[in-house]
Amino acid sequence: MLRNFLIYAYFLLCTAAIFSIELNLKFIKLETPLEWIIPVFNLVLMLYLWKDKGSLTFYLKHPIVISTIGLLVAMGLSILNSQVFIHSLKGILLWVNYVFTFAGGIVILNFSPKESKNLLLWCGISYGALLLYAFIHYVMIGINYHHSYQMALPFANGHTLLIAMAFPLWLYIANLCIKDPAQNKYLTTFWIFYTVIIYLSYSRFYWVFATLCMIIVFLFHYPKNIKLTLFGITLCGIIAYFVYLKISEYRNKHQVWL
Repeated sequence: MLRNFLIYAYFLLCTAAIFSIELNLKFIKLETPLEWIIPVFNLVLMLYLWKDKGSLTFYLKHPIVISTIGLLVAMGLSILNSQVFIHSLKGILLWVNYVFTFAGGIVILNFSPKESKNLLLWCGISYGALLLYAFIHYVMIGINYHHSYQMALPFANGHTLLIAMAFPLWLYIANLCIKDPAQNKYLTTFWIFYTVIIYLSYSRFYWVFATLCMIIVFLFHYPKNIKLTLFGITLCGIIAYFVYLKISEYRNKHQVWL
């Protein structure tokens, strides 16, 4: 029963993460309702982990756990050199809280194939709704570089955060859709829509990263089509170059006008 409660709570938190709104109090900023629910979830998750403490050595050997601990150590060392120590400390405590929920939850609860499929469907629907809202909002305010930051407000604060929130979901679906788009037609539709939002978002890091990921996944599944892939890379490079020129020209003109 405890595990079932945690599974349903995890699904709800995945939706809460997407639709949280920042509440700016006088003394602190909170993502509501997420930062009120997560500590309670983590306490129950630790209780579940304690009941299953015989598997603790297995958890500590899990690659996600090892890499997360390594990142935590690096962050801990970095805050010693930060300009505002207390802000860095608050940041790392908040980060640990979130990571224990979302990464730790996946490892500790050990989803079955059916639960993983349901989680993918749940996240796809909730995140798909947010993407649809962001796209409609973006069209209404005008698709351009200066409006991209506002596309998902008041939910995801900034276009880069909007893409980052579910980029692992996009990577996972990209692998499925490029491998067999006909079998995963609904996922493919969602993936194409998400990819369009990535390129509309003006998040240049994700422009590059998404393109490289698609090339790598395509080569992994279709190693014989290297000529077609190289042609696609060249074509994408040419298009990206001209898009970059147009954006630079626009930004230079705007700067001169200012």
